[in-house]
Amino acid sequence: HEAQVMSELQQSGVTCIPTLHEVVRFSNGCVGIVMNDCGSSIGYPKDESQLFHFASCAASCLDELHRAGWVHGDVKESNFCQDSKGRVTLI
Repeated sequence: HEAQVMSELQQSGVTCIPTLHEVVRFSNGCVGIVMNDCGSSIGYPKDESQLFHFASCAASCLDELHRAGWVHGDVKESNFCQDSKGRVTLI
């Protein structure tokens, strides 16, 4: 289900999610999702500047999803990742 949603979001132009590259179906029935490395979990902000950066990015990401007609349903700190360039994604 997550792979289908990610694919639909990508097709609608949402950029704040990891890029879906491939869906792998294993013989035991399990499904794997291959996506770009979105960095590591945000974690607790170290200072006010980091907090404002994260809050701004999180709000932008949620706005982008909502404009595309989607609701995440599990918004929490551990579902946001930040890569080495400071880009925040929602998983």
